[in-house]
Amino acid sequence: MAELSFTIIEEREESMISPTGYSKPTSRKAHFLTPSVNPSQGPNFVLPSLPIPTKPTIPDVQKLPLKVLYRGRRYPQKNWKDWVNSLHSKHQSTWKKAGIYEAILSSTYQVLRYNELVLGVADKWCPKTNSFIFRWGEATITLEDMMVLGGYSVLGESVKKLLKTNEMLEMEDNLIEVHRQLSPARHYVWMDYFMGTGHKLEHEAFLSLWLSRYVFPASLYDNVGKNLFPIAIRLARGIRIALAPAVLATIYQDLRLLKGKIDATRLMTKKDKGDSSVLDLWAPFQLVQVWIWERFPALRPTPNLIKHGEPRVARWHKVKRSNIEKVRLLIDYARDSFQWRPYAAGLMNWLSPKFYRDKEEWVSVGPNMDKELESFALCLRASELVGLEYIEQYLPHRVAMQFGMDQDIPSCVPRFNMSHITAWRNYSRLISDTNLYIPHRLFESDVTKRYMKWWNQSMSPKTYAVKGSMKRPRLQTTLPQSSKRHKEVNDVVKGSNFKDPEMYNKNRSARLRMVSDGKPSSGTHSQYLPSVTPRGGMVREEKLLSKTLSKVVGGSQRVTEVANDRRARITVNSVNSVVTIKVHDEDRRSHSTTSKPKQKLEVRIRKLEKVLVGLKAEYINRFGKQPKMECSSDP
Repeated sequence: MAELSFTIIEEREESMISPTGYSKPTSRKAHFLTPSVNPSQGPNFVLPSLPIPTKPTIPDVQKLPLKVLYRGRRYPQKNWKDWVNSLHSKHQSTWKKAGIYEAILSSTYQVLRYNELVLGVADKWCPKTNSFIFRWGEATITLEDMMVLGGYSVLGESVKKLLKTNEMLEMEDNLIEVHRQLSPARHYVWMDYFMGTGHKLEHEAFLSLWLSRYVFPASLYDNVGKNLFPIAIRLARGIRIALAPAVLATIYQDLRLLKGKIDATRLMTKKDKGDSSVLDLWAPFQLVQVWIWERFPALRPTPNLIKHGEPRVARWHKVKRSNIEKVRLLIDYARDSFQWRPYAAGLMNWLSPKFYRDKEEWVSVGPNMDKELESFALCLRASELVGLEYIEQYLPHRVAMQFGMDQDIPSCVPRFNMSHITAWRNYSRLISDTNLYIPHRLFESDVTKRYMKWWNQSMSPKTYAVKGSMKRPRLQTTLPQSSKRHKEVNDVVKGSNFKDPEMYNKNRSARLRMVSDGKPSSGTHSQYLPSVTPRGGMVREEKLLSKTLSKVVGGSQRVTEVANDRRARITVNSVNSVVTIKVHDEDRRSHSTTSKPKQKLEVRIRKLEKVLVGLKAEYINRFGKQPKMECSSDP
């Protein structure tokens, strides 16, 4: 099969639109990851749909009779950090040369388990595309995430490469002999045998344990893997090995298994419902959880402040947060708060990679190219990921906005997975571009008009958007009169009337947004609350209402969850404050008499949903529990 010949980045003039749909199309020069659908051929590529049953037996994945054991999530051993520190001064230069310095330091930190987050996001996994298909867009875990969060290198030799020199082969034989003597070579036994002894094999033994426990945990749960000795020996000599694609391949594979198990469990018959399914996973899923925290502000705990020289994962060391019950809803309504490029934002004491720049530019590609920029190029290129046991396809052109690029309809990419040799040849092929485009680190990406149309058509059977055929809801707000603050809110409800704000600048070609650490950028969410008059007449918007309501629970308007039931009442208890919002069906006749276009009504209703979501999310973040939910049958 012929090798791929397309370049990594394509620059062309296109009609672009915000992925949120809040702006008008603007013609500008855009940058896309290849391959994408040829504009002259039209959107003939069909987005694979999520394989979720039409009528699942249990819609909420957290309530499935499924027990997942994340065996690859290993906490640091007692004295492990001491062993790292004892070898640090002597071998840190070797670790940096081999591209594992930050990865070794990261293994000394502990990310507490919040498995409900992983399970909720894994339910969105699509094995056909190796990506999460959310209702508002497509995202995935990339090689960039492996570099930043895991500290692994995308450059170097394959993990499958065999030892060739006599010296290395002899070293492997010596390690195998010790492994035989200690059999079974448990992790703690291995550490006790080598740690601090000055043994000639101590460094190789240290790296063998690190690989076995923190990088490639095996089914022999607590054993040092003999198959990892060749990798440890090469790393101990400063030979760079591409661990990032190998680790990412294991994560993709286990996400595939987890998604398949979720779907199979949903299809269980009533007779089987009493039995609980069990699934063992061996990938380092702490990286998946940290990926979620980095990109979903509403799901994350308060991060730590990083000290100088610490890896990025240190900001999540032992942080705690209360459990979240409605992960699925929070994810479904995270469109405006999702962080497409969390690592591009400034973070105190963290040394960001060189490809996060304060200006866009084209850099030359060649043998003298900076290694970090070359690594970024591999993150942008579709390829095969070669792992110890699996070969997975890597498709970054489907999630171009995660790299600061614009998004067009992605084309299919042929497979090169006949063998690990063929797959590695595909991954390590020379970069065919003469120049590489580096976007401004704060650039806000757009999508093409045809992509927006294609996405909406592909997702329409699964979306929960308000349709024109549905009854238009009526909003009734009731607030207690026990304080002056409540009275002020009621005054706003009665007397305010505002027009639509201008949500986005018409010329988005040069628009940048400042992304602050841990908070959505300003302007991301509307400051207006749309409402509907009691009798279903003209829709009006109360400016300041959402701002005033947010004061009751702390001021955040972060979009996290929505009440989908149109006959529901949300009661938020916050110290001495109560906010009750009722939403009812209204008479069909009022829908037919409205003078506002259907599209505008839908946009305003979605704004209302976001404000309701923000209130509940702030309550959760502040008090660590769900607000009281009451069903309302009031007319």
